[in-house]
Amino acid sequence: MGEFKLSLPARSENLGTVRRALSDFAASLGVDDETILELRLAVHEACSNVVRHAYSEDIGAMKVEARPVGESLVVVVEDDGRGLSQASSDPGAGLGFRVASAVSDSLEVHQKQAGTEVRLAFPLRHVA
Repeated sequence: MGEFKLSLPARSENLGTVRRALSDFAASLGVDDETILELRLAVHEACSNVVRHAYSEDIGAMKVEARPVGESLVVVVEDDGRGLSQASSDPGAGLGFRVASAVSDSLEVHQKQAGTEVRLAFPLRHVA
């Protein structure tokens, strides 16, 4: 069935590229439009967190991978930034993860030695 891999600089202007490329990949698997919209929203939120919080001075990479696993499409958004250990003074902190969790089947956040990995799962509902 294939897999999707994309690595781009963690800049806001690259968010649209990620959404479009991942939508095209999901559509190539026959995923229905509703799930693609939910996928776009959740991945946008996860990638926005990378852009806003992962790196301080230097711009690092945001990596997005997706592949079908059983009856799910699993998407991983990863960075090599400073991680989530520092509390944010941003009043909207955490809202993106709540949105992503609400529209996906599951959301897991893993702190790595350097960076963060967000793993999302979506049902592989196919177009009828």
